[in-house]
Amino acid sequence: MEQTNNPSDQSLVAEKVIDPTFASFCILVVDDSRTLRRILIRELNSLGFQNILEAADGIEAINTVKSNSIDLMLLDMEMPELDGLGVLTELKSDDIYKSLPIIVISGADQFDKTIKCIEIGAEDYLPKPFDPILLRARIFSSLEKKRLRDLDQQHLEMLNKEKE
Repeated sequence: MEQTNNPSDQSLVAEKVIDPTFASFCILVVDDSRTLRRILIRELNSLGFQNILEAADGIEAINTVKSNSIDLMLLDMEMPELDGLGVLTELKSDDIYKSLPIIVISGADQFDKTIKCIEIGAEDYLPKPFDPILLRARIFSSLEKKRLRDLDQQHLEMLNKEKE
């Protein structure tokens, strides 16, 4: 992963991506590798995200989703206990969590599982090792879609209340 050492370059990147709409969103980082979780969290922090939770395996991820309001999940495919495919299958089969955007992160050797994840309902895919620019693009694209879905849901609820 390439990082900029020039502070002025980093501030330009941060200025470009920080949007108050997204700053309060909660992102769950799920990976059994503490090092990869730390790298992802550092990247998210550099984009202006502060509300970040982490889980070391699939079971912890599901428990975290059920006990917190998560706006986006970054999900590793290969984990002990319950892998990414199992997490995705469980969450997408539950109407409460079906609309949770999940970006699957996996190595090139996991291509078949990645396709299966997208078929089940993953929002997007990010290959390992990930590119920070691609990570940023996919995160903001997923969060923007979520924001628009949430607005549609709010409008629908308002219309239903007006009809009553």
